[in-house]
Amino acid sequence: MKKLFFVIALLISIIIRSNAQIFTPSEKMVNSALLDYLKKMNLTNRDQVFQTSQVVIGDLNNDGKPDAVVRYILGLSMGNAITGSGIVVFLNTGNSLNFVTDYQDKPGAMLKSIKNGILFIEVLIYGPEDARCCPSIKSKTGLMLDNNKLKEIN
Repeated sequence: MKKLFFVIALLISIIIRSNAQIFTPSEKMVNSALLDYLKKMNLTNRDQVFQTSQVVIGDLNNDGKPDAVVRYILGLSMGNAITGSGIVVFLNTGNSLNFVTDYQDKPGAMLKSIKNGILFIEVLIYGPEDARCCPSIKSKTGLMLDNNKLKEIN
């Protein structure tokens, strides 16, 4: 009889865990967190606009919760000059996103995916004949959280 109760309790526990909702950040929530970050860092003013360039959702700190990594671009509101860009990491607390770190990205960086706690990005590097405006060689690299900072890995 004790074995039967143990098996039933175990099955109920498995069913509850499999039906548990995992908080996944929405696009609106990510954009709001990014705007809060830009304001806090004093990167917004009336002459600048920001654009969320890319968002990748995945578990960056290996806690089982989907985190958000955002690449943003800052530009002048009049014209097409880019005044800055970067990558920002927001960790999922279970019910909200918390800013953890930012990272100065490279020209033409593209967020690809998050797998096994590694953020994979593609960057453009300069070839021997490239003009200063236009790096042309695609290179892939990975970034990992280490003491709440993004560190490049090989």
